[in-house]
Amino acid sequence: MASSPHRALMIRRIDPADRAAVAQAFREHDRTELPARIGVTRRTLLHYHGLYMHLVEGGRDLTDNLYASREDPRFREVDQKLAELLTPYDPRRPSMREAQAEEFYHWSADAPAATYRLLLEIRVDDGRGAEFERTWQRMAAVVDRQPANLAQSLSRDRKDPRTYYVVSDWTDAEAFERFSRDPEHRALADAVSTLGRTVRMTAMHIRDPRESR
Repeated sequence: MASSPHRALMIRRIDPADRAAVAQAFREHDRTELPARIGVTRRTLLHYHGLYMHLVEGGRDLTDNLYASREDPRFREVDQKLAELLTPYDPRRPSMREAQAEEFYHWSADAPAATYRLLLEIRVDDGRGAEFERTWQRMAAVVDRQPANLAQSLSRDRKDPRTYYVVSDWTDAEAFERFSRDPEHRALADAVSTLGRTVRMTAMHIRDPRESR
């Protein structure tokens, strides 16, 4: 499952007239390689009644990398430009670390990751391709109603129009097995079987890329 992005939010004060200049400073900075090296994947600048909010999002080492890069010439360049355009929210706490807001609650509606993939290669009888596609669409509508199904697709072989490939991704194998026993699914599967034959069915477990690190 993909990990949630790490984030840091810096608060300062800004003259609304300087917003364009601040945005331009970051526009130039973000064209360099430094944001990618730090691990920044998204930057958002916000303004509210003289308050400047700078939200950066990235990988798990984002905050440490931010502070470790303060001596980089490209970091110092943009920092010097911003020093002329922004002022500390609290003059007693002028540093970047002290300007960082504290996160005290977080909720995310991230979709679950697929761990189980089913690949079907189906050979359709001559002249029954259109009927097969209509039947598959009815089955796909049933699959779409299953919360555990995360994606599905139907492809047709360009060199052999009678050959179709179905890919179906599920949260886990158990969820698919439960669905495969559903009477509505079984009836549609039986209908598909009258239109051709399944040449190959391959079940795969999708590995989390972090497992190989």
